Amino acid sequence: VAADMIERLSPEDYPFDDFFPEFQKFPGHWMGDDLYSVMIRFGYLGLSYNTAVLTEKDAMSYAVMWDDKVKGRVGHFDWHLPNFGVVSQFDGNADPFDLSDDRWQAVQDRVFSLKPQVAGYFDYGGVLSSLRSGEVAAIPGIGDWITGVLQRDGATVATAIPEEGGLMWAESLSIGKGSRRPDLAQRFIQYMTSPAGQVRTAKLQAYPALLPTEGGWKALQASDPDEAARQGMVASGPNAMDLLRNGRIKPRALPVRQSLEAWNDAWSRYKNL
Repeated sequence: VAADMIERLSPEDYPFDDFFPEFQKFPGHWMGDDLYSVMIRFGYLGLSYNTAVLTEKDAMSYAVMWDDKVKGRVGHFDWHLPNFGVVSQFDGNADPFDLSDDRWQAVQDRVFSLKPQVAGYFDYGGVLSSLRSGEVAAIPGIGDWITGVLQRDGATVATAIPEEGGLMWAESLSIGKGSRRPDLAQRFIQYMTSPAGQVRTAKLQAYPALLPTEGGWKALQASDPDEAARQGMVASGPNAMDLLRNGRIKPRALPVRQSLEAWNDAWSRYKNL
């Protein structure tokens, strides 16, 4: 928006009445009352683990990463924000990205203390292969967007959102400034937020995701009840929205009081210990 690279959108062109209330005016998509981006899918980040090594109870605290059971078998997705973010939650920070200098130093110290446990730092493909092979048994800051893919192939992996909390990622669509066919772009966003489009994005082969629309949930329940149940997009009983509503999930964000470069530099120091 600041660089004037995306168009302002008209909210009435999109089915916000079908969005869960939490997503109707979600941060990062609006500037005041002006809409610039429409969420189509989201997911949670917590602690992903090998179910042959750790139990779900074990994975309900990030503390297990320091346990001897996973010594030399903790992996990292090689990106500082989710890794520092979940450890910040483990350290008790209500807003994991809005840290005083003292709290930021404490988060760094906590992360650096994990180094003896670490097997490596991986890109997307490396995370998949290391979890599938059993080379790593625990990876913080990732989620069902990884383990859901592996479960399709029968891998013994799962993701937990520990008691200390987890993060939320989202994918959204905007229309580029000066687009030659903004009408087609608008129609594509409308399709992706329709029940049919929502079902398709929930089940993408690249990685699964949760849906921000009630119509999407209902369509997934009707067309693929097993996947709806697996992801917690169900009509009755506990469901995927509970974690957001009870405050255990915080949106992934940029650091508030430090620069992004400071967090990236700290991550580089950690990798080179």
